Amino acid sequence: MKKEENPKLQRSYFNYMPYILKHNKKPLIIACIPACNEEYTIAKVVSGAKKHVDKVLVVDDGSTDRTARMAESAGAEVTRLRKTSGKGAALQRLFEKAIEIGAEIIVTLDADGTHKPEEIPLLLHPILNENPSVDMVVGSRFMRTSHAAVSALNFAGNKLFNLLIFLLTGKFLSDSQSGFRAFKSWILNNFDLASNGYEIESELTIKCVKRKFRILEIPIKSTWSLKVSKLRSLKDGLKILRVILKTTLRN
Repeated sequence: MKKEENPKLQRSYFNYMPYILKHNKKPLIIACIPACNEEYTIAKVVSGAKKHVDKVLVVDDGSTDRTARMAESAGAEVTRLRKTSGKGAALQRLFEKAIEIGAEIIVTLDADGTHKPEEIPLLLHPILNENPSVDMVVGSRFMRTSHAAVSALNFAGNKLFNLLIFLLTGKFLSDSQSGFRAFKSWILNNFDLASNGYEIESELTIKCVKRKFRILEIPIKSTWSLKVSKLRSLKDGLKILRVILKTTLRN
Protein backbone atom coordinates (compact mmCIF):
# COMPACT_ATOMS: atom_id res chain seq x y z
CA MET A 1 0.00 0.00 0.00
CA LYS A 2 1.44 3.35 -1.06
CA LYS A 3 2.11 5.70 1.80
CA GLU A 4 0.24 8.98 1.47
CA GLU A 5 2.43 12.07 1.28
CA ASN A 6 2.01 14.96 3.65
CA PRO A 7 0.31 17.65 1.52
CA LYS A 8 2.56 20.26 3.13
CA LEU A 9 5.57 18.45 1.66
CA GLN A 10 4.30 18.58 -1.91
CA ARG A 11 5.56 21.45 -4.02
CA SER A 12 2.77 22.67 -6.28
CA TYR A 13 0.91 25.82 -7.16
CA PHE A 14 -1.80 24.80 -4.71
CA ASN A 15 0.70 25.44 -1.92
CA TYR A 16 1.29 28.92 -3.32
CA MET A 17 -2.34 29.86 -4.02
CA PRO A 18 -2.96 32.14 -1.00
CA TYR A 19 0.26 34.01 -1.78
CA ILE A 20 -0.49 34.17 -5.52
CA LEU A 21 -4.03 35.43 -4.95
CA LYS A 22 -2.76 38.23 -2.71
CA HIS A 23 0.36 39.25 -4.64
CA ASN A 24 -0.62 38.14 -8.17
CA LYS A 25 2.63 36.19 -8.54
CA LYS A 26 4.55 33.22 -7.17
CA PRO A 27 7.23 34.17 -4.63
CA LEU A 28 10.90 33.79 -5.47
CA ILE A 29 12.29 31.39 -2.86
CA ILE A 30 16.05 31.09 -2.41
CA ALA A 31 17.94 28.67 -0.19
CA CYS A 32 21.11 29.98 1.45
CA ILE A 33 23.69 27.41 2.57
CA PRO A 34 27.00 28.31 4.24
CA ALA A 35 29.55 25.52 3.82
CA CYS A 36 33.09 24.78 4.95
CA ASN A 37 34.75 21.46 4.11
CA GLU A 38 31.50 19.58 3.51
CA GLU A 39 32.41 17.76 0.29
CA TYR A 40 30.66 14.54 1.32
CA THR A 41 27.26 16.06 2.14
CA ILE A 42 26.85 19.34 0.26
CA ALA A 43 25.73 17.83 -3.06
CA LYS A 44 22.91 15.88 -1.41
CA VAL A 45 21.79 18.94 0.55
CA VAL A 46 21.81 21.14 -2.57
CA SER A 47 19.98 18.64 -4.77
CA GLY A 48 17.40 18.08 -2.03
CA ALA A 49 16.84 21.81 -1.52
CA LYS A 50 16.48 22.44 -5.27
CA LYS A 51 13.27 20.39 -5.28
CA HIS A 52 11.57 22.94 -3.04
CA VAL A 53 13.07 26.33 -3.89
CA ASP A 54 13.76 28.35 -7.03
CA LYS A 55 17.49 28.79 -6.53
CA VAL A 56 20.20 27.53 -4.20
CA LEU A 57 23.09 29.77 -3.16
CA VAL A 58 26.18 28.41 -1.41
CA VAL A 59 29.07 30.31 0.14
CA ASP A 60 32.16 28.12 0.29
CA ASP A 61 33.75 29.53 3.42
CA GLY A 62 37.42 28.89 2.76
CA SER A 63 37.13 25.14 2.21
CA THR A 64 40.27 23.13 1.48
CA ASP A 65 38.36 20.24 -0.09
CA ARG A 66 35.94 19.82 -3.03
CA THR A 67 32.97 21.54 -1.35
CA ALA A 68 32.59 24.24 -4.02
CA ARG A 69 32.95 21.79 -6.90
CA MET A 70 30.41 19.37 -5.43
CA ALA A 71 27.92 22.16 -4.73
CA GLU A 72 28.21 23.47 -8.29
CA SER A 73 27.82 19.99 -9.76
CA ALA A 74 24.55 19.64 -7.79
CA GLY A 75 23.22 22.89 -9.25
CA ALA A 76 24.07 25.58 -6.71
CA GLU A 77 25.43 29.03 -7.47
CA VAL A 78 28.62 29.15 -5.45
CA THR A 79 30.61 32.06 -4.05
CA ARG A 80 34.11 31.10 -2.93
CA LEU A 81 35.87 32.81 -0.03
CA ARG A 82 39.64 32.38 0.15
CA LYS A 83 39.75 32.44 3.94
CA THR A 84 37.30 31.03 6.46
CA SER A 85 35.27 33.94 7.82
CA GLY A 86 32.67 32.09 9.91
CA LYS A 87 29.07 30.96 9.53
CA GLY A 88 27.63 34.38 10.33
CA ALA A 89 29.81 36.18 7.81
CA ALA A 90 28.98 33.57 5.17
CA LEU A 91 25.24 33.95 5.84
CA GLN A 92 25.50 37.72 5.53
CA ARG A 93 27.09 37.30 2.08
CA LEU A 94 24.32 34.89 1.15
CA PHE A 95 21.58 37.26 2.32
CA GLU A 96 23.07 40.12 0.29
CA LYS A 97 23.19 37.94 -2.82
CA ALA A 98 19.68 36.59 -2.31
CA ILE A 99 18.21 40.08 -1.94
CA GLU A 100 20.18 41.28 -4.95
CA ILE A 101 18.59 38.49 -7.02
CA GLY A 102 15.15 39.43 -5.73
CA ALA A 103 14.37 36.76 -3.15
CA GLU A 104 11.05 37.22 -1.39
CA ILE A 105 11.47 34.24 0.91
CA ILE A 106 14.83 32.99 2.19
CA VAL A 107 15.49 29.50 3.55
CA THR A 108 18.63 28.75 5.56
CA LEU A 109 19.98 25.28 6.30
CA ASP A 110 23.28 23.67 7.16
CA ALA A 111 25.54 21.94 4.67
CA ASP A 112 26.45 18.95 6.85
CA GLY A 113 23.20 17.04 6.35
CA THR A 114 21.82 17.58 9.85
CA HIS A 115 18.81 19.39 8.36
CA LYS A 116 16.52 17.50 6.02
CA PRO A 117 15.87 19.44 2.78
CA GLU A 118 12.63 17.49 2.29
CA GLU A 119 11.25 19.38 5.30
CA ILE A 120 11.68 22.77 3.62
CA PRO A 121 7.98 22.81 2.59
CA LEU A 122 6.99 22.47 6.25
CA LEU A 123 8.83 25.70 7.00
CA LEU A 124 7.43 27.44 3.92
CA HIS A 125 3.84 26.39 4.45
CA PRO A 126 2.86 28.99 7.10
CA ILE A 127 4.37 31.82 5.03
CA LEU A 128 3.03 30.69 1.65
CA ASN A 129 -0.43 30.33 3.10
CA GLU A 130 -0.26 33.96 4.16
CA ASN A 131 -0.66 33.33 7.85
CA PRO A 132 -0.84 36.94 9.06
CA SER A 133 0.99 36.02 12.27
CA VAL A 134 4.17 34.68 10.69
CA ASP A 135 7.26 36.50 9.39
CA MET A 136 9.80 33.80 10.25
CA VAL A 137 9.49 30.04 10.75
CA VAL A 138 12.12 28.27 12.86
CA GLY A 139 12.61 24.52 12.68
CA SER A 140 12.92 23.19 16.23
CA ARG A 141 14.75 19.96 16.99
CA PHE A 142 13.25 19.81 20.49
CA MET A 143 9.49 20.35 20.11
CA ARG A 144 8.74 16.65 19.75
CA THR A 145 11.66 15.13 21.60
CA SER A 146 14.47 15.95 23.98
CA HIS A 147 16.69 13.39 22.25
CA ALA A 148 17.65 15.39 19.15
CA ALA A 149 20.91 14.71 17.34
CA VAL A 150 23.06 17.05 19.43
CA SER A 151 25.67 16.45 22.09
CA ALA A 152 24.71 16.71 25.75
CA LEU A 153 26.83 19.84 26.12
CA ASN A 154 25.27 21.57 23.13
CA PHE A 155 21.83 20.54 24.34
CA ALA A 156 22.46 22.11 27.74
CA GLY A 157 23.85 25.26 26.14
CA ASN A 158 20.83 25.57 23.87
CA LYS A 159 18.49 25.27 26.85
CA LEU A 160 20.43 27.97 28.69
CA PHE A 161 20.30 30.35 25.72
CA ASN A 162 16.58 29.64 25.24
CA LEU A 163 15.94 30.59 28.86
CA LEU A 164 18.10 33.69 28.70
CA ILE A 165 16.40 34.96 25.53
CA PHE A 166 13.02 34.35 27.16
CA LEU A 167 13.95 36.23 30.32
CA LEU A 168 15.34 39.19 28.36
CA THR A 169 12.75 39.43 25.56
CA GLY A 170 9.65 37.55 26.74
CA LYS A 171 9.80 35.33 23.64
CA PHE A 172 10.27 31.61 24.27
CA LEU A 173 11.81 29.38 21.60
CA SER A 174 12.53 25.73 22.20
CA ASP A 175 15.48 25.86 19.75
CA SER A 176 16.85 29.39 19.55
CA GLN A 177 20.08 28.13 17.96
CA SER A 178 18.44 26.37 15.02
CA GLY A 179 19.92 27.21 11.63
CA PHE A 180 16.97 25.73 9.72
CA ARG A 181 14.66 28.67 9.01
CA ALA A 182 12.43 30.32 6.45
CA PHE A 183 11.59 34.01 6.53
CA LYS A 184 10.33 36.92 4.49
CA SER A 185 13.38 38.64 3.05
CA TRP A 186 12.13 42.16 3.75
CA ILE A 187 12.81 41.75 7.46
CA LEU A 188 16.54 42.07 6.68
CA ASN A 189 15.94 45.66 5.57
CA ASN A 190 15.10 46.59 9.15
CA PHE A 191 18.45 45.92 10.81
CA ASP A 192 22.11 45.14 10.20
CA LEU A 193 23.72 41.87 11.22
CA ALA A 194 27.17 41.94 12.79
CA SER A 195 27.83 38.35 13.89
CA ASN A 196 30.53 36.40 12.08
CA GLY A 197 30.10 33.04 13.80
CA TYR A 198 27.49 30.70 15.23
CA GLU A 199 25.99 33.57 17.24
CA ILE A 200 24.24 34.73 14.05
CA GLU A 201 21.06 32.78 14.92
CA SER A 202 20.73 34.49 18.30
CA GLU A 203 21.32 37.93 16.82
CA LEU A 204 18.78 37.37 14.05
CA THR A 205 16.19 36.02 16.48
CA ILE A 206 16.53 38.82 19.02
CA LYS A 207 16.50 41.59 16.42
CA CYS A 208 13.31 40.13 14.95
CA VAL A 209 11.70 39.91 18.39
CA LYS A 210 12.70 43.47 19.31
CA ARG A 211 11.09 44.75 16.11
CA LYS A 212 7.98 42.71 16.85
CA PHE A 213 8.33 40.46 13.82
CA ARG A 214 6.32 37.31 14.24
CA ILE A 215 8.19 34.03 14.77
CA LEU A 216 6.65 30.57 14.62
CA GLU A 217 8.38 27.34 15.61
CA ILE A 218 7.56 24.00 14.01
CA PRO A 219 9.03 20.58 14.86
CA ILE A 220 11.68 19.14 12.55
CA LYS A 221 13.80 16.02 12.54
CA SER A 222 17.57 16.17 12.84
CA THR A 223 20.32 13.69 12.08
CA TRP A 224 23.85 13.36 13.34
CA SER A 225 26.55 14.91 11.19
CA LEU A 226 29.09 12.54 9.71
CA LYS A 227 31.80 14.82 11.06
CA VAL A 228 32.70 16.26 14.44
CA SER A 229 30.79 19.49 15.05
CA LYS A 230 32.69 22.67 14.19
CA LEU A 231 30.99 24.36 17.15
CA ARG A 232 33.62 24.97 19.84
CA SER A 233 31.46 24.70 22.90
CA LEU A 234 33.19 27.11 25.30
CA LYS A 235 34.53 29.72 22.87
CA ASP A 236 31.43 29.83 20.67
CA GLY A 237 29.14 29.59 23.70
CA LEU A 238 30.72 32.72 25.17
CA LYS A 239 30.28 34.53 21.85
CA ILE A 240 26.61 33.55 21.76
CA LEU A 241 26.13 34.70 25.34
CA ARG A 242 27.80 38.03 24.62
CA VAL A 243 25.66 38.63 21.52
CA ILE A 244 22.44 37.78 23.39
CA LEU A 245 23.25 40.29 26.12
CA LYS A 246 24.57 42.96 23.79
CA THR A 247 21.73 42.70 21.25
CA THR A 248 19.01 42.56 23.88
CA LEU A 249 20.23 45.37 26.10
CA ARG A 250 21.18 47.78 23.34
CA ASN A 251 18.54 50.45 22.64
